[in-house]
Amino acid sequence: MNPWFDFDNKWNLPPLPSANEPVFMLGSIWRSGSTLVQRLLCSDPDLFLWGEPYGDAGILPHLHQSAKALLRSEWPNINHFLIPGTEMTDIVMTAPQKHWIANLYPEPTAMRNSYRAMLDSLFMHTAASLGKKRFGIKEIRYDGYVAQFLQWLYPDARFVFLTRNPYDAWSSYKGSHWYYQYPKMLVKDVQVFAKLWKKNFESFLMFRQDPHAKYIFFEDLLQKKDENISLLEEHCRVSIDKETLNIRIRGMQKQAMPFTKREEDIIRKICKDLAEPCGYFGPKDTRRP
Repeated sequence: MNPWFDFDNKWNLPPLPSANEPVFMLGSIWRSGSTLVQRLLCSDPDLFLWGEPYGDAGILPHLHQSAKALLRSEWPNINHFLIPGTEMTDIVMTAPQKHWIANLYPEPTAMRNSYRAMLDSLFMHTAASLGKKRFGIKEIRYDGYVAQFLQWLYPDARFVFLTRNPYDAWSSYKGSHWYYQYPKMLVKDVQVFAKLWKKNFESFLMFRQDPHAKYIFFEDLLQKKDENISLLEEHCRVSIDKETLNIRIRGMQKQAMPFTKREEDIIRKICKDLAEPCGYFGPKDTRRP
């Protein structure tokens, strides 16, 4: 159960308006095929997914972090709010200087709507200005908790969770130095990389029973193209141009790098409990039918 909907229930908030089913595609870590899935989804002429927008700014993780206090049971409480149209609000606003106003907040509806309004302005309206009826985001830095926050603000959203063999993802990433969280978390070490794969993938599992979520494995997408493209189409309500799979575009020019036995052992120690049930037993040991 998404805890953010408890906030809505607590304050009896009205439903947020539909956003025409935005698509949020989250990968478990870099080099997991997220850009390929993004391009497949964007082959539908009505949909555009922004690619890791302002990733180092951490916009959504920071918004999520700032809102977590709202989930406390004891705070905020009814005494914090001025509700338009109520007798007490009318009394206070007639002469606010005569009342205790040290801790008065805009009502909960305004708080929730302000988060939505920022994201609408940044992502939905800009996509619409480019002629797109629907928008989405592709990211590899967001975990399942940020996804829950997104679902609170966009209840009609469709979620796609993508993962890849962590050994192969590290082989492809090795030698890169990218920020997972700026400026404190520059990922250049196999141990950090493996821990992030585990953290993200494990958190995605919170959506296992959610009909708005679909899990995609990179290897399955390549080995069972038609089946998985059909799943994406049905789940995201899109029409995918299958020729996109034949268009190879390399964002990184370097080739995958071999890694040491020590690196392999580190990945296995950290990821084993999640990786092996998915059929990931080592480098290039892709999922089994």
